[in-house]
Amino acid sequence: MKLTFIRHGETDHNTKDVIQGRTETEINEHGKSQAEAVGKLAAEKMAADKQAGQTTFSQIICSPRLRAQQTAGIINTHLNLPLEIWEEVGEIDFGSFANKSWTQVAEEANNPNIKEEFRAMNFDLTPFQGESKIQVQSRLQSAIEKLYKEYPNEHIIIVTHAPIIRMTFHLLKNESPFVIENARMYEFEI
Repeated sequence: MKLTFIRHGETDHNTKDVIQGRTETEINEHGKSQAEAVGKLAAEKMAADKQAGQTTFSQIICSPRLRAQQTAGIINTHLNLPLEIWEEVGEIDFGSFANKSWTQVAEEANNPNIKEEFRAMNFDLTPFQGESKIQVQSRLQSAIEKLYKEYPNEHIIIVTHAPIIRMTFHLLKNESPFVIENARMYEFEI
């Protein structure tokens, strides 16, 4: 099974370094352009894989957050694939940190390194009414197992959020990339 994770297109919160969490935000005009570009790239990859006799994209799984659904919708205008919404690949619950800048969060948590620690997969947001690393890891692991059961020989696109993609790197490759770019493809083979 192959999984291609794509982070949603840019939002205004992204440009201001504000944590969105489960807040419903829309992709901005640049985010729409990004989604359009990655959709075209995915269609080219799909055509090339098909011509080479390789497994091609067969399904899109999407976070329930609006920004991810908008991105998936634009991508899917180029692919015309079945699309499902899965809570398991939804954004992390940041609790009381949602809608705050990382600077504000560092002050509130009394931790100037909180952004770096979070991106290094060293976090527990339960004291702030959010999720812990273990909770996020568990639901993502369940999603990957479910995908493997339902689509063992297929190539699935998952439109989601930076922390979920970072957690996937952590789970599958024991890596924690600091930056996960908007509307970029990250491929994993299981």
